[in-house]
Amino acid sequence: MIDVLFRQPLLVALVIFGALTASFIGMTLLGMRIGRGFQGEDGKTVMGTGAIDGAVFALFGLLIAFTFYGAAERFQVRKLFILEEAKAISTAWSRLDLLPEPDRARLRELFRDYLDRRLTAYGKSRDLSTFQRHLAGAEEVGQEILTTSAAACRAESGQPFAEVIMPAVNAMSDIALTRKAAIRAHPPAAIYGLLFGVSLAATFLIGLAMSPSKRKSWIHIAGFSALVAATLYVTADLEMPRMGLIRVAKADALLREVRASMGSVNVPTRLEP
Repeated sequence: MIDVLFRQPLLVALVIFGALTASFIGMTLLGMRIGRGFQGEDGKTVMGTGAIDGAVFALFGLLIAFTFYGAAERFQVRKLFILEEAKAISTAWSRLDLLPEPDRARLRELFRDYLDRRLTAYGKSRDLSTFQRHLAGAEEVGQEILTTSAAACRAESGQPFAEVIMPAVNAMSDIALTRKAAIRAHPPAAIYGLLFGVSLAATFLIGLAMSPSKRKSWIHIAGFSALVAATLYVTADLEMPRMGLIRVAKADALLREVRASMGSVNVPTRLEP
């Protein structure tokens, strides 16, 4: 069920956006209704609550600002990791020329297989089972690359080049692990729960402030609710850059260029948009 939803990111986005907007509109209307119950004979609500309202709105703004900034920063970092991986693989590939045959041919074959699997995995990230399967396969090939490289550098013909080959291969392995860790680098769910709760509280207080008016301004109610909902969705979407509408797939073009420079067949030519 989850896999099916991830394959329909626009539908999921619309459902989440609609649910958030409806929640905030509902809280605003609830605030207006309760506020009218607090009105005195002069038609005014309880006075002197401005300080509390201001504190809640300030907290609301800070939470949105810091959460959005953190999500956007992690999004850019993930793109930089792709660049670093492309550089690491390209460097390690070029240094294979130092090795004699048949080690060089065997490692080149493994490099092609490794990058094919990683491109396929990240290109199918909306299908979680396929993504995990290909990523695990790439890790196995990566481990074989380390083992084969170490064996080649221990041989008499490869010993002179061990100091330049092994650091490059290790760097390629390290950045792969870093990218895997970046997939799981998200704020605690409690932060998003708090942000949603404070958003509800803010829209409720807005409803209280609007309660003296006998007419509802639907433009303001719906417009503000939609803006808050869109901001929350985009913030969450930045945290899952391969699942939602905001994607880092274009950055994978760097890896595809590296793979194309390796020659042979089975070069992935298209990733998910």
